Amino acid sequence: RCAVTRERSTNDLCTPSPIIDRVVKWLGPINLDPCSNEWSSVRAAASYSIDRGEDGLNLPWFGRVWENPPYGRGHLIRWAKCAEVWAASPGVEILSLVPSTTETESFAIRRSYADARVDLDTRIRFDGGEHGSGKFGSTIFYAGPSPYLFAHAFADCGEIIIYNRPKRPL
Repeated sequence: RCAVTRERSTNDLCTPSPIIDRVVKWLGPINLDPCSNEWSSVRAAASYSIDRGEDGLNLPWFGRVWENPPYGRGHLIRWAKCAEVWAASPGVEILSLVPSTTETESFAIRRSYADARVDLDTRIRFDGGEHGSGKFGSTIFYAGPSPYLFAHAFADCGEIIIYNRPKRPL
């Protein structure tokens, strides 16, 4: 890891380890964290970080991807474009942790490509120092070949929705 030369912000909310542990236990290791930061606890085999000058939306995605995008103004809609990445990348499995803002365009985009989602029952406390206060609800979207395994993995965490619809291009 490179040395951190900036202060932590609300764009650096890191996924709590118990969520990552659950993903790894039920679905398997995470291959890529495309929007990582120097504080991340995702433990992906590969990661992209803006701190290293990498834009994860413009680099290849592969395998099982954990996406916890920056939550600052304009970032969630930009990262919702992961739907385009997923549609163009056969074999990629994406799990996205985002705020439960059902009225937003970014949420609608994710809902349009997801195979399943869990709306978490409790607010999670992000690993983010003073910024990780958990002041909002969260949803984990799943796009990939195993929506029922995802549902089983998160069945005790909140309401599960499985989208039984044919795949369609975005």
